[in-house]
Amino acid sequence: MTRADAGRAQEGERIGVWGASGSGKSAWTKRRLAGLGRVAVFDPQDEYRRDGFARFDLASVAKMERHILAHWRDFRVCFVPPAGAEPDALSALAWYLVGVQDAAADQGKAFPKITLVAEELNLAFPTHGANKCRGFAEVCSRGRARHIEVIGVSQRVAEVAGRFRDNLTEHVVFRQADEVGARRAAANARLDWRAVMDLPRLEYFHASPAGTARKKVELSRKSLT
Repeated sequence: MTRADAGRAQEGERIGVWGASGSGKSAWTKRRLAGLGRVAVFDPQDEYRRDGFARFDLASVAKMERHILAHWRDFRVCFVPPAGAEPDALSALAWYLVGVQDAAADQGKAFPKITLVAEELNLAFPTHGANKCRGFAEVCSRGRARHIEVIGVSQRVAEVAGRFRDNLTEHVVFRQADEVGARRAAANARLDWRAVMDLPRLEYFHASPAGTARKKVELSRKSLT
C-alpha cells in the first residue's frame, strides 16, 4: 500500500454494495465490518443487533449519543429508523457523526475513522428526494476529510441518488434483480451487465482503483446456522 493509499484508507472510502435480495450483499458487508471499531449502521430492517451491535431507535437517540461518547474508540451501534422517515433519520445520524468528528478536531484530539453503513439506501437517499437527506449528502461530499467511511447497500441501485452512486471509490456488485439494475450497476463499475446477471449467489465483482476481480463471499460456520 502506498502512502497515498494509506491516507485514503484512514480518511474513509465510498463503497457501493448492490445486489438482489439473498445475493450476498449483507453477508459481504458484515464480513467487511468484522474487527472494526467505530461503526454506525443505519438499519431499516432491524437485523444488526443479532450481530452484536447495540440497538437504538428514535426513542433512544439520547442513549445512543451517550453510548458513543462512552465508547469513543470502539463503538458498534445500529440505528433503526421509523418506517417512512428514512431520509430524515439518515440525515440526522450523518450530521451527528459529523459532529462527533468535528468536536474531536476542535479539541485537538486524534479522531480515528468512523464507518457509516447505510442499508436500504434507496429508501433514505433516493434519486428523487435526496435533498431531504442533507446530512448524508454532506458526508458524501466532505466526509472523507473527517475520516468518515461510507458503505451504501441497496437492492435497487438505480433508485439511489447519483450524488452517492457516481462518486464511489469501490463497487461491490452482486447479481441484480432485473436488467435495469444490472445495467446501472455495471455502468458505474464498468462491467458487462450480462455477466452481472449471471452471477451465482454469494459471487460478486469488486471494482476499485486497484482493478476489477470476481470474488465469492466465504460464509463462516456461524453464518450457516
